Amino acid sequence: MAAITVSIYRRTSGKFFQAKWVDPASSRTKQKSTKTNIKRDAERFAARLEKELNDGTYFEQTKTKWSTFRERYETEVVPGLAERTAEKISTSFNHVENILNPNLLTQVDASGISKIVKQLRKQKLADISIKSYLAHLKSSLNWAATLRLIPQTPVFPKFKRARAVKVMKGRPITLEEFERMLNKVSEVIKTKADNDARIEKKAIIV
Repeated sequence: MAAITVSIYRRTSGKFFQAKWVDPASSRTKQKSTKTNIKRDAERFAARLEKELNDGTYFEQTKTKWSTFRERYETEVVPGLAERTAEKISTSFNHVENILNPNLLTQVDASGISKIVKQLRKQKLADISIKSYLAHLKSSLNWAATLRLIPQTPVFPKFKRARAVKVMKGRPITLEEFERMLNKVSEVIKTKADNDARIEKKAIIV
């Protein structure tokens, strides 16, 4: 693929220089304001833009609505997942809407996610549940980043690792088994007493 070249020009009635290039995917001419009326600064802007375009790191800010993103994800991705997973994703998205009520997808950023965690804890949800919901939200935002709907996946908070709970091995004993154990106690004590007496008697004889 041929390298992309970015040039600058200035409209007769325009305030700022414009950067212009041809998109190789669509063969359409695109332009972007350099936000400066100083030619040298505009040329520097164009050079940075040209490098990003050729490196594949350029992100064109979009105004994807949260509702549009949710509809796409639930129709393009969710149908291929397990029913239980689909339910968790739906609940996760509902938490986003109830707490953040975002208009644009970009509003679901690190700050917004931190707010979600805070509110869910106020609602007495366990961290393990919150972590599960955020995992599904993060997967969906990874998908959005892949499609260039957002520049990158926002940073998600880390949770402390839960302590391992010691689990009793085997099954609990029944009441009948417990009573049989109690009945055996007296026999064990009597047997031990007899053994001690025999040992003591033997010692005297010797």
